[in-house]
Amino acid sequence: MKMINKFGGRKIKLIMLAITAVLFFFIAVLFFSTHFFNISFRPGNVNYTSLVSRNSNGQADDDMTNSSKINTLPIQIVGRDNFQDYHLRFFLPKDTTIAISAVGEAADYSTNPFLFNSYDNDGIELFFDMKNSKVPLFDLSGYDRQYRILWKTLRIDGKNFNKVGLTITEKDPSLTTYIMDIRFPWKSLGYLIPINGSKLGFDAAIMDNDGGAMKGKLNWHNKTDDGWHSTAHYGTIVLAKKNDIVFNADYVVAVKRTKRLPSNKRASLFSPQTPFYKFKYVTVGYVKDSLDLSGRFKVEWDEKNLYFRIFVQDNVKNFSKALFDYGWIEDNKARIVWKMNVNELKYAGGALKNKRIDTLISLKKGYYYLKYHTDESHAPGKWDSPPPKTAFYGIKIDIAKMQLGGK
Repeated sequence: MKMINKFGGRKIKLIMLAITAVLFFFIAVLFFSTHFFNISFRPGNVNYTSLVSRNSNGQADDDMTNSSKINTLPIQIVGRDNFQDYHLRFFLPKDTTIAISAVGEAADYSTNPFLFNSYDNDGIELFFDMKNSKVPLFDLSGYDRQYRILWKTLRIDGKNFNKVGLTITEKDPSLTTYIMDIRFPWKSLGYLIPINGSKLGFDAAIMDNDGGAMKGKLNWHNKTDDGWHSTAHYGTIVLAKKNDIVFNADYVVAVKRTKRLPSNKRASLFSPQTPFYKFKYVTVGYVKDSLDLSGRFKVEWDEKNLYFRIFVQDNVKNFSKALFDYGWIEDNKARIVWKMNVNELKYAGGALKNKRIDTLISLKKGYYYLKYHTDESHAPGKWDSPPPKTAFYGIKIDIAKMQLGGK
């Protein structure tokens, strides 16, 4: 009887696994068929075909690529068809808080992991050669480690990484900057006794994606993008009691952390005397200038942990392959000042990929462009999945009600 029960339980488990596999298969087939092939869906109760883009006079504006025409708020752009790029120029006579409403198509890695390559996203990379060997290979099972940490999601991957006890605190002080404070326990890094004068091989990089895939990467030490399979071009971290050691450009001085309490809850535990080091070398793609991508970092240590503080300047904080139909705002110098962000989107009804956002942002006096992009499928011109439940598809902006005397 025991053998029969045991076999029966195993059989039930196999059946459940088979059913789960079939369900995942059909979900994947549905996604690919609706996004990449011509399968049309009726709009249902919403007549999207009647929507038109309107300028600040409330009139229909068929010329959505007229850069010379200047509008005042409110304005709206409707994503009326596939393969379209729309823009309207507008002027703010004074510093203004504006209300943005946008509907589009988006996906993120949590719901569609097969669309997502972590190395194509904004984030940082840290490489460790714990024995400081500096050889043209990467020890995949031993003392070499690669950590790739993505902005906002704080997703961690890499080669031979150990994240036991690893903690990350992220701050977004502005639309174009972010900060990561990272604590690595020595136990998880392994292979090194942290005492004054200890050395380990090291390099660091910051990754940039302005839409689609990795646009550029900046390294601290390595002038090539081979840190994931070779430690030969790493620099060195040296553990010091205080910042009184002078090394050349191949070294980072990690200053020993003293036991002190922050002046308030928001104060940093990092000492102002700990030196910063810049990310200097473009190893992938291109970097236009320091506003496009730049950064610096500092390192501290104690007997239990290795600490990093990393500042990144990035004019477009973005995810890869997450946005398909989306809107954004540029200033008069073509710098993006706002863009639909997958972390802030809400479900818009219909297909799961239908997303919407309603938000407020403050802009300085001046000229701006409101822009909207649609890809090869899923727009009022030809839906490939159930359309949104919203009565609008595109982007519209107006002066926030609180500045019009509203509540």
